Amino acid sequence: AVDDVLQVLKSDQRFCSFTLDGQAVLIEDYLEIRPEKEGELRELVESGKLSVGPWYTLPDVFLSGGESLIRNLQTGIKLSKRFGNYLKVGYVPDPFGHVSQMPQILNGFGLNSYMFMRGKPESLKENENVFKWKSKDGSQVLAVNLKNGYFLGSALGHQDVFGRYDGHEIDDQLLFDRVSKHFDTTEKVNAPTLICNGGDHMPAQAELPDMIERLKAKFPDYDFIHGDFSEYVDLLRSAGIKIPEYSGELFGNKDHPILANVFSSRTYLKKLHHSAQSMLSRYLEPMVALSKLFGVEKDYTPFIDRAWRMLLKCQAHDDIGGCSVDEVHEDNEVSFRKILSLSQEIAKDVLEKCYKIGFENVCQKNIVCRYFLFNPHPFSVSDEFQLNVLVEEDELKVSDDFSLKVLDDQGKTIEFRLSEQSDGAVRNNFLETTNGRIHRLDVQAFLPPLGYSVLSVVKEDNKTPITQDENTEKKLKTIENDLYKVFGESESVNLYSKNMDLLIENFIKIEYAPDRGDTYSFGPDPEINKVFARINSVEKSDNNSLMVHFRLDVPKNKNTTNATLLEIAVEISLNHQKSVSLFIDYKNNTPDSRLRVRFSSALFSDSSFADGHFCIEKRVNSNESVDYSPRVPEYPGELNYPTNFQDDFVMLSGEAHSVWVANKGLHEYEVCNDKDVSEIAVTLHRAVGKLSVNGGGIRSCHAGPGIDTPGAQCLRQMRHELAFGVTEKSETNTADVTRLAK
Repeated sequence: AVDDVLQVLKSDQRFCSFTLDGQAVLIEDYLEIRPEKEGELRELVESGKLSVGPWYTLPDVFLSGGESLIRNLQTGIKLSKRFGNYLKVGYVPDPFGHVSQMPQILNGFGLNSYMFMRGKPESLKENENVFKWKSKDGSQVLAVNLKNGYFLGSALGHQDVFGRYDGHEIDDQLLFDRVSKHFDTTEKVNAPTLICNGGDHMPAQAELPDMIERLKAKFPDYDFIHGDFSEYVDLLRSAGIKIPEYSGELFGNKDHPILANVFSSRTYLKKLHHSAQSMLSRYLEPMVALSKLFGVEKDYTPFIDRAWRMLLKCQAHDDIGGCSVDEVHEDNEVSFRKILSLSQEIAKDVLEKCYKIGFENVCQKNIVCRYFLFNPHPFSVSDEFQLNVLVEEDELKVSDDFSLKVLDDQGKTIEFRLSEQSDGAVRNNFLETTNGRIHRLDVQAFLPPLGYSVLSVVKEDNKTPITQDENTEKKLKTIENDLYKVFGESESVNLYSKNMDLLIENFIKIEYAPDRGDTYSFGPDPEINKVFARINSVEKSDNNSLMVHFRLDVPKNKNTTNATLLEIAVEISLNHQKSVSLFIDYKNNTPDSRLRVRFSSALFSDSSFADGHFCIEKRVNSNESVDYSPRVPEYPGELNYPTNFQDDFVMLSGEAHSVWVANKGLHEYEVCNDKDVSEIAVTLHRAVGKLSVNGGGIRSCHAGPGIDTPGAQCLRQMRHELAFGVTEKSETNTADVTRLAK
């Protein structure tokens, strides 16, 4: 396709401009195949005829983290500058909503305009499609809503805006009708209007200059200009029109579907993405920066940049949104694992370099292994860490005639709890193989802000052998510390907050609902109500956690002939971060379903506070009394979405206390009001078998092709990690919770 674009731009000097979709990654892809075209590309980009950037890839701006959005622009602009020029407009037309801090991010790169299609807020009037969009710090951009779509002028002179039209002649009447219809919807606004001659997977129309001449003759009162988005924004600014102001997220769906349930499509992918993104931004880069203070001279930048580019390619909105074909997401999984593998190898090399230069090591004898504990946060952390210690043994003989000690970097002994032992372990490091026994030691450590601690595990012979703790209260089905007591009963798991003197009965539930929707939108089944799992058993484990086994009898639905049993194990433990940790394990065997975990708050709230991009977003809970039915069944065809986006946590506040739920890669939540109590529902998975369906419940129209996506059924082993906390309500509540949840 790029070959064709270059040919069009070279062969007709009247063809003034072509935009490579606001991203620069296409340059890399193209030159990998045709490196001999670099000079020709550079000439076209420098002249402004070929517009590239400012983005590296067009991201989903919610699911990509704040740091990723910055790296995306940074990488895209840097690449574009190598070719002499870049688009000075933040053009992101198609993602599923836009974060409120985007103006501040754009201003940081000298960009002061933004163009989008989905998400125009409900509060703006019908004709207010150009507005000043402000961030919380006062940063602002000129925002342009493409109300009639970024594909309005695609395939001009043909019947449809999408699809092949090879061999078809241009029909001038179809050309005039399309443009006239656009003028009819914009004639009330005395401002320049934009017609985008392009769309998804559509080619450049070489006939465009000739069509413009015929349009000038047909509509003599209009001045037709063939240009790029920067020229259009300049014309808008000089038009002298009255421009309203708006602050907040762009998440409306009056004109175009917002498709908000992409936040829970293929959650296995979101969790891998969270791990890869966190490894890069929260751990690896701070570790590399810290290593410079130790005198490490090796430049890791090329390796880290490669990992970032791999990540950014997976953050294109249909990729990380989970709403493409299975083959795309299979590639995404491989890429995320490559990023993690590369990052871990870099981290290991950094630590080895630091070790050779000299960490402070008091103990040098009988060291089994050392552990580097790193705190990437700008605040101190006191937490419990699990050390997996492999003690080398003969393959055929395992000895207990030794003991282990854990020493800090000052040589002082640290108490630990042995939570588990397992024989027959093997560690492979290149060509070196070590056999032995794994000892899992739970230790508590204090880490300073952006600091570290080096712990040494030492083996001492002929000492009292280490033994696993025998818990005499195992049968009590209760765990507790200074802050919480969690105890199980036959039909519920209850939590008592000691600081707040607050009992939350049945604080965790598992909810099932059939899903008739697709990768974009949840589709509730009007014939089957939500089903809650029953507790099968509650046990106290050897590592002082509570194991809760749920049984979910899934009813028959339109795609099954028999009821299905889904077994879910929830491990609940108490940590040193003022919260309750939860690991939820199950093998999903329920297609066309949605599974959520619901946390009771013991309070009622009409709003929530959710972690966002460089801010905390306050959101009013869904108002089900609003009548959205006029939007169905015609386009955009969407009802209201009661669910919302969260990054790392969501919080509810009442008169006396607040509760919060943190997650790792589970970005969809809903506040459900059960009588006078609000519950936080976090989506664990949505299992669907189609890329797009019509008549799905929330959305009546297709949002894409009706392709089978068996991979989106998520029929695999699932493991989710969350945390739940109760705090006293205060003015610094969100800051305190941010520290605990991150």
